[in-house]
Amino acid sequence: MSLREDTVEILRHLRAADEEAASVGPESKARFDRKVAALEVTHSDQRESLQEAQKEAKDQGIQDIESTYRQQRADVEEQAREQYEALKEEGTQSQQEAQRKRAAFLEAKKEQIWLAETVYESSEEKPNEKYALAASTIRNQCRSLKSQEAELAKRISRIWGRGSPPSETECPDSLDTFVQQYQEVIRAADASKAVRLLTGMTPILSVIIFTAIGAGAGLASGSLESSSGIGFGLGVIMIGAAWRAKNKHTLQLQHLAATTNHHLEHMENQQLDVAAQVRDEEAQLLISTRDQEIKNAAEKYDPRIKQLEVRLAESQVEFKAKREAAQQTYTDAIQECQNRREQDLEALNDRLGLEHLEQRAHLHQSQEKEAREVQSAREAQLEEVQNSCKSHALAIANLDQKLRQATTQSPDPLTSPTDSLVHRAYPGASPAALTLDLRTLPGVQAGSELTKQFGDSLALPLALEFPDAASVLIRTEDSGRAWAQRFIRRSMMRILTSLPPGKVRFTIVDPVGLGQSLSSFMHLADADERLVSSRIWTDQRHIEQALVDLTEHLENVIQKYLRNDYETIAQYNEAAGEIAEPYRFLVLQDFPTNLSEVAAKRLASLLTSGPRCGIFTLIHQDRRHPLPRGFDEAVLARGTWILEQQGDHFHPADPELSDFKVELQEEISDDQATRVIQAIGTAAIDASRVEVPFAAVQPDDGQVWSRTCEDELVIPLGRSGAKNLQELRLGRGTNQHALIAGRTGSGKSTLLHVLVTNAALWYPPEELSLYLVDFKKGVEFKTYATRDLPHAKAVAVESDREFGLSVLERIDKELVERGEIFRRLGVQNLPGYRALPEQPDMPRILLVIDEFQELFVEDDKLAQDASLLLDRIVRQGRAFGVHAIMGSQTLGGAYALARSTMGQMQIRVALQCSESDSYLILGEENGAARLLGRPGEAIYNDAGGDVAANSPFQIVWLGDEERDVTLSKIREHAGPTFDRPEPMVVFEGSAPVRIEDSVGLLGASPDQGPQIWLGEPVAIRGPVGLPLKRQGGANLLMVGQQPEPATGLVAATIESLARTLPESTSDRLVVVDGTPVEDALAGRLSSVAQAHSGITIKSWREADEAVGTFHTELKARLENGREDDPTRVLILHGLHRFRGLRTVEDFSFSASEEPATPDKQFEELLRDGPTVGLHVITWCDSVTNLNRTIARGTLRDFELKVLLQMSAADSSLLVDAPAAAQLGGSRALLSIEETNQLEKFRPYRLRGS
Repeated sequence: MSLREDTVEILRHLRAADEEAASVGPESKARFDRKVAALEVTHSDQRESLQEAQKEAKDQGIQDIESTYRQQRADVEEQAREQYEALKEEGTQSQQEAQRKRAAFLEAKKEQIWLAETVYESSEEKPNEKYALAASTIRNQCRSLKSQEAELAKRISRIWGRGSPPSETECPDSLDTFVQQYQEVIRAADASKAVRLLTGMTPILSVIIFTAIGAGAGLASGSLESSSGIGFGLGVIMIGAAWRAKNKHTLQLQHLAATTNHHLEHMENQQLDVAAQVRDEEAQLLISTRDQEIKNAAEKYDPRIKQLEVRLAESQVEFKAKREAAQQTYTDAIQECQNRREQDLEALNDRLGLEHLEQRAHLHQSQEKEAREVQSAREAQLEEVQNSCKSHALAIANLDQKLRQATTQSPDPLTSPTDSLVHRAYPGASPAALTLDLRTLPGVQAGSELTKQFGDSLALPLALEFPDAASVLIRTEDSGRAWAQRFIRRSMMRILTSLPPGKVRFTIVDPVGLGQSLSSFMHLADADERLVSSRIWTDQRHIEQALVDLTEHLENVIQKYLRNDYETIAQYNEAAGEIAEPYRFLVLQDFPTNLSEVAAKRLASLLTSGPRCGIFTLIHQDRRHPLPRGFDEAVLARGTWILEQQGDHFHPADPELSDFKVELQEEISDDQATRVIQAIGTAAIDASRVEVPFAAVQPDDGQVWSRTCEDELVIPLGRSGAKNLQELRLGRGTNQHALIAGRTGSGKSTLLHVLVTNAALWYPPEELSLYLVDFKKGVEFKTYATRDLPHAKAVAVESDREFGLSVLERIDKELVERGEIFRRLGVQNLPGYRALPEQPDMPRILLVIDEFQELFVEDDKLAQDASLLLDRIVRQGRAFGVHAIMGSQTLGGAYALARSTMGQMQIRVALQCSESDSYLILGEENGAARLLGRPGEAIYNDAGGDVAANSPFQIVWLGDEERDVTLSKIREHAGPTFDRPEPMVVFEGSAPVRIEDSVGLLGASPDQGPQIWLGEPVAIRGPVGLPLKRQGGANLLMVGQQPEPATGLVAATIESLARTLPESTSDRLVVVDGTPVEDALAGRLSSVAQAHSGITIKSWREADEAVGTFHTELKARLENGREDDPTRVLILHGLHRFRGLRTVEDFSFSASEEPATPDKQFEELLRDGPTVGLHVITWCDSVTNLNRTIARGTLRDFELKVLLQMSAADSSLLVDAPAAAQLGGSRALLSIEETNQLEKFRPYRLRGS
């Protein structure tokens, strides 16, 4: 017998006893007297009821008027508030704009003044420099002329007949004019034959020659004396003629010699004065230009700034005026509302007064009639029924004891946890008692057996039966709302403390009270938001969505869990065990307020089918409001306890129990309730953790590697329903690839581990190959490399985008190779190939990428290439046995996988995620993933997101320790003789790269020629290195502010060259270490160099000497044709610290014969050294210091560059690309201009670091 039937049976005994006592009671006179008295009481009650109804009507009318007034006043206040906020925002924006412009003008003015000052400071010394240059030129010219003056005097002294010194002459206008005149006089004298004839011994020799000629003629003619005289005379005549001709040139030369010294001194002083005057004028021009620029800035911006300040003041005045006008409008509107309220109150009093007079007259007539009818009635005397009353009292007592025992047997879930939800009766719905005043029963007399046993009233627990009848409907008129709220609050507390923690969830709707009465239950959300659906819903749209979520859960339970296997959710839960579904209670206050027609239809579905699926309701219905259109009130009563308000009391609507009143039980204090709720929430955290063991999906020991994936790849992932397993199936039809999405903590990583580990358990390496790429900042996939998973071809942890692209390229290459094989063999797909006899193994390839959206975070070429490759893999992989599993926390973002590519991935697995991500992964009409409540709960959909294909399941739990043990067993199962076709590629993004592990360095030798190994690639290929070729520009420049990575790169360079440079060369490698002695890295390069021969370490003070030595070697090789001498390398570590190598600007006009300075030697070495085997490798800490040391033109001689992290601008300056700005602390960028190559890599670290 049920609890309700027990209660009905008690009431039957009471009624039977009452009827028997009434039928055989005292004599009819006494009965008549009681009836008369009762009638009087009834009449009195009617009069009081009329009075109360009149009072209530008045109160209600006043309440409605006051409510209207409050609403109107609130609207006025809201309108005024919005107007004020709009004015305030408008004023604020205006002032902010003016302030911004004022600040901009001030900044522009400051910038212009700064520019003028900067230009002046940069040009301030130029006049002095020009003056110094001009003065130096003048003095040099004067010194040159003075040195020629002595030669001129000597020359004049050799001329015969020099004449008298010239008189004083006028000084030339300029030094240049004087030099020109000087040179013309000298040239004229040099060209004169007379001057040459009268210079030195020439005159005497001329006379002697003429005399000798005459004597010779005389000997021939026989007249010696006369002929000799004639010859002598002719010689004298010629000398005389030359004497007269030379006088002009002689005087000019004497004049030039006499005036040179005087004129030179005068003209030197004059030219220096002119140069000084020009210098002063240029300096004054710079000052006046600067002052004018500053004045221009003030004239340009000061009026604008003043205008903006005026505009600010005006806007403040305008805002104050508008605010005062808005305040007056608000005051007038409030006064109008108050006047309207007074008028409505006066009209109400008049109307109710007339209605009351009419009702009293009608009642008086009715009472008069009833009194006359009672007067004519007579009843027989009561008979004694003592024995019958005892029998009824005993039966009532026994049933009462049974009810009380049933309502005190529920364990406390905080101290007595339950392991499963089963069909059981519990007192969780006993928030009140059913009471019956025995004195109201006509046949029950004072002192009877019933009153002796129970007193004046009988109280029974209001016991609901869970889960058969656990829903409650409370109907109120006007004054019962507070009672209904208290009843619901007590009911929720009893339900919460009676079911195991975490196995009940509330959806609370309170559109009127806004959750105030039930706010204490929100402490559950602190532990788990799902316990109260994250919040109390009040808005119509939110209420509708909450009912949509419950309805979707209802559909899911019916279609996925119950089907035709289970009648109720209780039966399913008993079979499901750890994945049992929690029960849900919809708490709906003030129904139907804020309930739309759509929401009402949803509610009807829940009321009809909800109890079977574990969804129950606690509803308070305000009967003053009409039901939504089309809503059948009978639906509310279906399978529900109904409590109805009758006056000030509540009674069950059940006709058999309507005589009972419902009285609330004592409620615990708010503090105690809060502590209990918080304790239950804490316990629910642990209880909500659902862990289906991995053993549920893994093969037995004898089944390991027992499957073949010739036709399809099948991997069990978890439990679906109480009995079934959810499997990932790849390779049949369009089910070739899968998308997985779930936010942090949803169990996505566990799912991927289950997928990989279970696949490796079921399939041998010749059946399945794995490529595992993880872009997360974690080490999720590292264990597969550590445990040497036989199936793994490549494992990437904290992968770079470049490595991910290289994995895609490797798989794309595999597609091409398989395509060629298939064409050669004439087969269409992998099953066709596998069907051929005696063919090599061709396993299916499973590509697993976690956080794949990292490939598309930048809109660059890499993202475009990755998108194309992924698209080709998902489109062509079907035929070649290549499948992709793409996981991500979210599928949104500016750059993501192309929608066309996603459309090819039919299998979707959605874990807990946002509503927007649910629509992205499952489909625009499929938001089921937003309802997932616990970690590991997921939806499997193999129809591209079609709602009909949703299959909820629970991922099995695979802990780290169990996973590692399982992977070790897999490796042991492969056996010690297992031989990989090729080594596993392992990429660990954050792990240090050690040079001692370098494959390139281990096999390096001088036979390869000079080679430098810098680090490991972020791709599937060999280490990053570069050769030092004998060609222009073959110098290596490293730039970056991180000293330790830079030192590691230089150390790797030293070790590489120590192995590849010819060993016969002494000082084949010279290292100048600029590391400060106090630096922690000091001496590290020296330690590296000491391990090898032929390496010289120099301090930073010896940098100039080292450059000079290499420069001397360069000259020797170029001049002596020794271009084929062995290669030598100069390494300058810390170029920014070698001041002697900084470029010095040369302003001279002619080549200097002085030896080249170190900076010039360095430039020549960079330009000409590589072609003859002399190379320079250097590190500088920043582009700024690099520009101070090396001219822009010299940078072209570094065609090999390595860049560490730097700004985008610096990166673009060095390699015409901002790529170095995105490197991070453990990456570097290699640039080779000859091949236009840019490659990111992981630089080798220092040994021991």
